Amino acid sequence: MSVPIPNKKQRAILRLLADGPLSQQELSNQTGRQSQAMASSLAILKANGWIESVDERDRSGPSAPARKWRLASAGTGYLGQEPSAVPTGQSTPTLVAHQGFVAATVTSQEVPRLMEALADRQASLDPQAVARLDGGGHAFLFLFDPELGSSPPEALAATLDAASVAFTIGTVADVRPWADFLADAQAVRLARSGAPKEVEPNRALDR
Repeated sequence: MSVPIPNKKQRAILRLLADGPLSQQELSNQTGRQSQAMASSLAILKANGWIESVDERDRSGPSAPARKWRLASAGTGYLGQEPSAVPTGQSTPTLVAHQGFVAATVTSQEVPRLMEALADRQASLDPQAVARLDGGGHAFLFLFDPELGSSPPEALAATLDAASVAFTIGTVADVRPWADFLADAQAVRLARSGAPKEVEPNRALDR
């Protein structure tokens, strides 16, 4: 799985934190963004390991903000090898934690109905990327910018429902390297194998 790439707004936060820890309010003031939108960006950056929280009270006195944000090792590493700007109009779709998705599956006969429904509502639908999946039938995975919240996925879900298209809506819980996931799986297996086995009753004692 490819390593997620911060979007433009997230990269701006990382560059600000390169100069030292900042609170959510300080970041909002310096970027001109609303506090709620900034909180969403910070949650995504933290979930992907780019930033971490730090308590500044002991260093700055009791009146200092209790929580600030600083670059984590992944964020520092990213800034050290930050790619050149992506050409205007292009973006690199990534899969990140807290990302909304809608998965739709249709038959060959239903594909035209799906495409017509999407074309009719194109102005109000804003997926970040669409993946067409191989397998039985025609399956499409629509991915949304996590900073936009739940409204865009819900708008697409309503469009698909009106068109009688089967779909599933949800949110990406987390994104981990395969090695981390495998380690968790092995831990579960060890825990299960270490559980005491049920002992069969001794029939001879019942006689």
